[in-house]
Amino acid sequence: MNLREVVKKFGRDVGLNIRAVRAYTHQLFLALSLLRKCNILHADIKPDNVLVNTSKSMLKLCDLGSATDISYENTSTMITPYLVSRFYRAPEIILGLPYDMAVDVWSIGCTLYELYTGRILFPGRSNREMLRLMMECKGRFNTKAMKKAKFGSDYFDDVAGFLDIVEGAAGTAVCLSCRSLTGIMTDPSTHRRFAKFTFRSQREISAPGYFQKDTHHLQMVPKEPRAKRSCSSLSSTYWKNA
Repeated sequence: MNLREVVKKFGRDVGLNIRAVRAYTHQLFLALSLLRKCNILHADIKPDNVLVNTSKSMLKLCDLGSATDISYENTSTMITPYLVSRFYRAPEIILGLPYDMAVDVWSIGCTLYELYTGRILFPGRSNREMLRLMMECKGRFNTKAMKKAKFGSDYFDDVAGFLDIVEGAAGTAVCLSCRSLTGIMTDPSTHRRFAKFTFRSQREISAPGYFQKDTHHLQMVPKEPRAKRSCSSLSSTYWKNA
């Protein structure tokens, strides 16, 4: 059984217990530390490639088909926008920047989010949509890095505006949003929309029960969250309901 099957069976849409995620995190980073000592870049870490033993207490990283020995290979000569499975693909791979073992750390981060929430962090259907989702979450990329990126011109214009393009009729490309962040923020309509959003947010936050404290951290939730599932067959060390 792999981690994806574990999430589907015991934590569909709600994720796994924080104790299990903490134990799995420790083991994944131990595996990553060993790969680093051996100068191995896995390049395809995802829940499907992490095996779990029958007691659900031990992990093993598998599928080294995309792995590279970076002590012999120069990653700057192996730039491809399709390395690593799409949902777990780091931005430097998509943009065509030189990469290193940090791409495995990115993949583990996406995997851990999926374990705890039961949802994919960046469910983009293409590299372009992946970049858009990343920027919505963390903000714009560094302008200097975009200019150095091999595929930067495919996603950004000359003033660092993101080219949000979809396929139109007869395969033609249609640009949906090409304005830079400066152009958007100086637009008067942006200020009006932001003012409405701020007023609505303040009204919702002031409503009773909006902030709800749970045993691990303070969550902002508008309603009672679904309880995380557990299974009697799981090790009590890692799988005890909070």
